Order: sequence, then structure tokens, then C-alpha cells
Amino acid sequence: MLKHSPQVRGDTPLVTVCDREADIYEFFQLSATLGAPVLVRANHDRTSNKRSMYTEKEVVKLWSHLERQPCAGQFAIEVPVRRATKPTSPRASRVATVEVRFVAFPLTPPKRLSSTLPNLAMSAIYVRETAPPADEPP
Repeated sequence: MLKHSPQVRGDTPLVTVCDREADIYEFFQLSATLGAPVLVRANHDRTSNKRSMYTEKEVVKLWSHLERQPCAGQFAIEVPVRRATKPTSPRASRVATVEVRFVAFPLTPPKRLSSTLPNLAMSAIYVRETAPPADEPP
């Protein structure tokens, strides 16, 4: 699908949205090569300050780095009702207040790939509920 998005979009901006399975270097590299923007739900708490794949000292993990960024805004969002299913418990609808934080970072290629691959310029967005009900996770 991503390989076909530049032809599909024409003059309309198109962003491909993916879940955690797409959180891999090769997918981000393809996105950069094609000029096809993506929004991917993070699966890996990556190192955010590496300059090369061999950096080992004083690394900073992305999620804690995002938590330390200034709040860029707060939003109220509607959390819909959820019926009980086998893997999930029921949830009443409610309004949640979330904070948004963001940061740019270099994504280094994994060690399993060639050392000639480039770092990729990435941006991360962190959205988290600030005060969930006592019986609900954020």
C-alpha cells in the first residue's frame, strides 16, 4: 500500500496510519525514500540520542525523553463506551484530558542491517491522559 500512495494522493495530502507492527526501520526508510508520510504507533522504546548504531554510553530512551518535553497543549477527548468481551472489561464513556508532547530524534539503523544505512530524521508525538479515573489505566 505504501508504495502506491504517491500515485494515489495526487494533490491531496495522504498520511498512512499504521499500528505497532509497522514500527521497523525498513518501513520508515521506505517512507522517506518514497516521500510518503506515515504515522506509526510506537512499539519500541528506542534510544533517542544515538548518532550511530554503535553508541552505547549515556543513551536516553525515547519515551522518558518525550515525558520530559514541555507540554504543547491539552485536549479533551471523548472515550467511548466499551462493552465487555472475552479479553476486555466494560468501560463507561467519559471525557479524558490528554497532554501532547513531541520531539525530533535520529533513528539509527539496527545492528542487524548494513552499517551503510543512514540515520533517519524522525519525529515522535506523545499523547497521555493526565488524570485517569482511579480504576482505569491512562
